Amino acid sequence: MLSRLQVILHRFSRGSLRAHLFALVLVSVLPILIFALLVLNLFARQERTASATGLRETSRALTSALEREFEATKTALEAVATLEELDSGDLGELYRKLRRVLQSRPNWKTIILHNPAGDQVLNLLNPFGEPLPESDIERQSFDALVKSKKPTPISLHRNGATGATIGYRVPVLRSGDLKYVLSVEMSPSVFADILTRQKLPPRVLGMIMDARNVVVATSGAQELVGQPAGPLAQRAAPGQVDGWFEGKNRDGERAYAAYSRSPASGWSVALMIPAAQLEMSLNRSVWALGGAGVIFLVAGIIGAVIVESRISDPLSDLASQAGALGRGDPVILDERSPIIEMENLGRDIHRAGELLAERGRERDRAEGALRELNTRLETRIGERTEQLEDANTELRREIRERHSAEAALRSEHVYLNLLRSAELRTHEAANIDTTLKAALEEICHYLDWS
Repeated sequence: MLSRLQVILHRFSRGSLRAHLFALVLVSVLPILIFALLVLNLFARQERTASATGLRETSRALTSALEREFEATKTALEAVATLEELDSGDLGELYRKLRRVLQSRPNWKTIILHNPAGDQVLNLLNPFGEPLPESDIERQSFDALVKSKKPTPISLHRNGATGATIGYRVPVLRSGDLKYVLSVEMSPSVFADILTRQKLPPRVLGMIMDARNVVVATSGAQELVGQPAGPLAQRAAPGQVDGWFEGKNRDGERAYAAYSRSPASGWSVALMIPAAQLEMSLNRSVWALGGAGVIFLVAGIIGAVIVESRISDPLSDLASQAGALGRGDPVILDERSPIIEMENLGRDIHRAGELLAERGRERDRAEGALRELNTRLETRIGERTEQLEDANTELRREIRERHSAEAALRSEHVYLNLLRSAELRTHEAANIDTTLKAALEEICHYLDWS
């Protein structure tokens, strides 16, 4: 890995000036873009978190509004449950009072009085005294009330007389025993109005589901009413009060959902928004940042080309001046450079060329003086050599003469010694024969004769 990095750095280090300027632009722009992208991502996360928090708070607010609607209905029904006609059995008077209550509640469709077995005792949809039809009752909420003797909402169901209906039931208790079940049936538009009043953001689909996760009201697609909630809204665990989910919606698109459940009624609210909508600001910002980055890079590259041209021309001039300096040619100072450092460098090269030229002239002068001195020295050496040769000739002549004199002296000395020894032998000889013999022996001895 280290060797590969070294190879990359070596290749980069041997690139052209334009490549280095492009790299400088990239090194300058990319960190800014990366930092901006990180900041943008952080901002988008915070914005998405804020949007999620807002949707969750909105879902809780809708759940509270749902509870207030149920609480108002329960309060009205519990007030009706205290009427003394329920004790006296005066159903005609009870019918008239219930009719006045129904008229004061425009969202109520009817009020029904059941006995604990589920048979209708009164139904304001039917005139008093007429036979009542067989009870068309939402059994789950009725059985729950009979068992718990506590108020309970009525899940969405379809009634042959009223169509899609929701409602609320309260028990009529006497001495702790269940005497009647008092129910009110309402239009689901009651909760649709709650969603409308909330003024949800565009493309946010609000849904109110009953305890069975059946859609009761929506802020948009009304065809969903009466259908089970989509897969995203059903991801809440049983008993989960609220949550934030991400997944596929009913249409298979990726979406987010803020979920809130009412602990009292078991009904829930889901606000779903497509992921593309929630992330739209981030995507727009990313595209804007990408476009800005491309613009910055193009502008930087154009600037790098301009700067490279402003640098490369002075560099070429400097290179030619340096080549002339190396060859010893005159260095010509060009016009002012747009870069101060290069202008100073050109002036330094020009001064260096002038110094080299001056030193060349000094060298030529020194070489001329040296050649003149060498010539005079050679002349003096020649003269002295001739003198030495004459002296040497005279000396050899004197040596030969001395040798000749020495040889003559040696010969003379030999003869003198011969004469002296012959003279001594002659004086010692007794006769002429002995004298001649002695003389002859000395002569043969000195002359090395046999």
